[in-house]
Amino acid sequence: MGRVTINGTVAQFSCKRSIAKELWDAKGNRAKGKSRDELKAVMTHEFADPKLAYIRGLFVFASFTALSFVDIKELTNDRIVEVNGEKWIISKRHKTGVPFQVKLLDIPLQIIERYRPFQENNLVFPNLNYWSICKPLKKMIRECGVNKDISFHCSRHGFATLQGGGERESRCRWRKEKGNQCLPTPPATSPVG
Repeated sequence: MGRVTINGTVAQFSCKRSIAKELWDAKGNRAKGKSRDELKAVMTHEFADPKLAYIRGLFVFASFTALSFVDIKELTNDRIVEVNGEKWIISKRHKTGVPFQVKLLDIPLQIIERYRPFQENNLVFPNLNYWSICKPLKKMIRECGVNKDISFHCSRHGFATLQGGGERESRCRWRKEKGNQCLPTPPATSPVG
């Protein structure tokens, strides 16, 4: 059950989805997300199936960049630029057209390099289909010993988990209070904004 206030009127809503009791955080009144330990289990697990390893790479990439599936699917090499010796993704959200900038840390850069030989048509991760990833993603998560119903969308919310509620989360909270969007702040010499 959730609540939303619109024009001073409080309305309650339900997602109509049941959730196992052990997956519900009663204190925070929300479903439990993935933890650092679970993400570490996913990152360090050795897969015999290369498809599951690839899906893990996409999931971890999304966890470190907070990009949506469609933004990863459409990511091209020309959207990865070097600014002051650091690699950045500078693009626009598919869904909204809003510009964004994401600094690429070591792990996402390693994932890009690992799958570079398979790149086609300038796409960083070619031939992606959301529905062909959903079922193997659940298999991949279970194989890593994570007993939660985690979708690909959950991966992009892992950035706060990775940062431990650190600087980015605080900056996002401050920007939202000021009415701004929550985007990583690029260096002053960035070609965008």
